[in-house]
Amino acid sequence: MVNRKSVPILEEALKLGQGKIFFNLDIANKDIPVHKIVALIQKLKMEDEVLLYTSTDRNLASDLQATDRRLLLHPMVKSSDDILFFSSELVSVQVFQLSISDAFSGTLPKEIEGSSRLCFSNIVGKYDTNMAAGDYSGLVNMINKRIGIIQTDYTELADTYLKLKGYR
Repeated sequence: MVNRKSVPILEEALKLGQGKIFFNLDIANKDIPVHKIVALIQKLKMEDEVLLYTSTDRNLASDLQATDRRLLLHPMVKSSDDILFFSSELVSVQVFQLSISDAFSGTLPKEIEGSSRLCFSNIVGKYDTNMAAGDYSGLVNMINKRIGIIQTDYTELADTYLKLKGYR
């Protein structure tokens, strides 16, 4: 069905969610005017409500932090060295993202927890599909690995399961 509703522009979306939700903006490897996004975040005084995903781009993260230390950066980490870099004085990050495979294996989740930062990953894809079929093993594995922020396309299913198991 076609309707006359339009997708809000970024400023409209930010204003609608301001004070209610966190935004996660993927600005890495995109042909977008990052300085305009930062200026908009500053104009709306939402530095503590918008996560800026920088992937593994150390230069982008450093430049953003040099622009405004209040910005919430959200880089992808693939190694202990990444954790050290993004935890440094130069770039003070509070949320690290791991790929699903890095979240499920290896020591990076423990290293992130040891750095007193939050760990973000997702179960989008087969783990979401499995969850829709009643298999919550992907979500459980993320919880057991101490992943603090878990992205899913099935928030209602995840929320119900988390409440049922006493996680919420």
